[in-house]
Amino acid sequence: MKICAAVFDLQIPSSSSLKDKRKQIKGIVDSFRANFNVSASEVAYHDKWQRAAIGVAWISISPPKDDSLFSSLENIIVTRDEVVLLGIERRDY
Repeated sequence: MKICAAVFDLQIPSSSSLKDKRKQIKGIVDSFRANFNVSASEVAYHDKWQRAAIGVAWISISPPKDDSLFSSLENIIVTRDEVVLLGIERRDY
C-alpha cells in the first residue's frame, strides 16, 4: 500500500476575479471527488486571479490503477476549455 499525491499547476486566463477563479477550481475539485475516491483541494496561489494549484491525494493498493487514475484526473483538467494545465508534480510515498 502506498500514498499517491499530485499537484496540478493551472492557469485560468478568462478569470477576472477571485470569485471567477474559485468557481472554476470548485468545479474541478468537485469532479475529482465525485468521480474518484480522492482528497482534493486548492493548495497554492490563493490570492492570484488567474493561477491555481490543486493538490490531490489517494491511497493505492494497485500500482497499475494509479496510472489510470492519474490519467483520468489529468483528462478532467485538460478537457476544460477555460483552464490551461501548466505542469504536474506527482509523488508516491
